[in-house]
Amino acid sequence: MFWAETGARLLAADDDGWLAVLSVGRDGARFVDARDLTDAVAGLRPVENLFFDMIERLTEEEESWDGDSGRAFRTGTPRDPAFTDPSALERPGPR
Repeated sequence: MFWAETGARLLAADDDGWLAVLSVGRDGARFVDARDLTDAVAGLRPVENLFFDMIERLTEEEESWDGDSGRAFRTGTPRDPAFTDPSALERPGPR
């Protein structure tokens, strides 16, 4: 796990702006002063890109919405399978 002030964008893996890195293992977790984040950041880039694609679509939808209509702004974009795994939206049935 890692934390950074990113301004909504992931930093480069070798950036000095990372605030903290928590190393998690079988025996517990501890904060460490350095860790190679290359693979972690590379793995998150596609998710970051999807997030910004979703924000772009939401912006277009909101800009085309008539705020004076009295209708609430509604969108299904965050639940679109392009952005969210449908299995994450499944609700367990009654037990």
